[in-house]
Amino acid sequence: MSERALELARRLDAGALISRALSYRGGARCCSGDREGLDDLSRALEVAESIGSSQESALALLIRAEVEWANDGPTVALETVRAGRDLAERRGLMDMVFFFDALSLGSLFDLGAWDELLLVADDMIRSSRQAGGHYAPALAQRWITQVLLWRDRYDEASETAASLRTEAMEMRDAQVL
Repeated sequence: MSERALELARRLDAGALISRALSYRGGARCCSGDREGLDDLSRALEVAESIGSSQESALALLIRAEVEWANDGPTVALETVRAGRDLAERRGLMDMVFFFDALSLGSLFDLGAWDELLLVADDMIRSSRQAGGHYAPALAQRWITQVLLWRDRYDEASETAASLRTEAMEMRDAQVL
């Protein structure tokens, strides 16, 4: 599908769509074991920056950070997450700031930075919900639950998991479920 989208975007000379198609193709290639998908992600960022599309620049960095977390580890991913978050915040993309914060939680968990994870998660959940968001907070809840479980705070973990389960069922999104 990315190939078809990329072909059409190129025919239309639609830079933002070219960047998005490259981002999705790069992510898919990397998830299939093709590390050259990182080239697509780099190219997506180049295209986005050349046309001044903050949203597409942030998306390319978000996908890259996910790929890096899986392939290169949490330290590398966290560097990309922080760069992407900074870009999103400077350019006023608060929805993307929340997604970068949510994505950072897995790396923070893997690095054992659980106190930082809880601070980032709590701040992001509060800010996102104040803005009317529900998706990023739902992504954060699973990491909070993990930390609570590992810290033997079973009652709190159970409450968090039950709340997330209810929210996830209402959202009906596979990633959250």
